[in-house]
Amino acid sequence: MAIIDYLPNYKEHPTKDHYLIFSFTKRQTAATFEDNLNQNNIPFEKDEDEHGVEEVFFYAIRTYYRKEAVKQNLLALAKHRKPLIANKILKYVILAIFFLLLLGVIVGAISKS
Repeated sequence: MAIIDYLPNYKEHPTKDHYLIFSFTKRQTAATFEDNLNQNNIPFEKDEDEHGVEEVFFYAIRTYYRKEAVKQNLLALAKHRKPLIANKILKYVILAIFFLLLLGVIVGAISKS
């Protein structure tokens, strides 16, 4: 996963201050965002660009729709993100250790009082 995937993917338009620019590096995420915009009747302008070997998809949306557009952006990103711990066994081992430590703290606090 590229570092750009962790940075905020929207900003104010550099010359037209009444527009927000959303950018996506993955076609699937961009398609989901576009579908979300269409379902919520949010008008937009779309553009595609190539930066080296990577495609970037841009969406310009009026700041009037900022709140709903940011919400749809987060929903699209969440739908296509990878889990923090992909291995299910490791995930449950870490959770078990956490709960055992928490149980130890609670038992220690009760026995001390």
